[in-house]
Parts: sequence; structure tokens; C-alpha cells
Amino acid sequence: MAGCSDDLAENPLELTRRDPVPAGPQCPYGGAQFSTGRDLNDDGVLEDDEVRSVSYTCSDPAPTLTRDRVLDSSLTCPAGGIATESGVDDDRDGSSKITRST
Repeated sequence: MAGCSDDLAENPLELTRRDPVPAGPQCPYGGAQFSTGRDLNDDGVLEDDEVRSVSYTCSDPAPTLTRDRVLDSSLTCPAGGIATESGVDDDRDGSSKITRST
């Protein structure tokens, strides 16, 4: 009679699961939660009761800047006016140079 050892039962695989994190106390702008643990029931899925550690990677969006620009009189704006521009501060220098308009 022969018998095989179930190596996975003795040494379950270590799995990592990535779940989205909405904006909140862990990540002000949202991000991802990485859960790791051993697949104790060998089903190929890391279930909540198998999680041994959790870490977070949070999103850090570039700030949005706005500025007002005086418009001279033109065909579009015969009496002149003010244009409000906004965009992402891609280089994060806080200057009013808007590199990407929203």
C-alpha cells in the first residue's frame, strides 16, 4: 500500500489579495489594501479569515490649482471679462502655471 503526502496541507501557499480602498481614514484619497496570508483550505482564494497581515498603498493626487485671468475686449467678450482656469499641479510646485486644464 502506498500513500502520498499532501504537501500543500502541511505547507499552504502564501497568497496576496488586492482590494480597492475608498477615500476614508486609511487613505484620504483612496488607494489599495494588500492582504497576505496562507491559503489554509487550498481553494486558491485568500479569504478574510486567512489574512495574517494588511498594508495600504494610498493614492496621492496632485493638487488642483485655479487662477483668474483678465480678458481684454474681443469678439467673444466685447466688454472684456475674467476667465477662471483650473488644472492639475503636475510638478507640485504650487505655482499658478497650469499644465493640464480641467
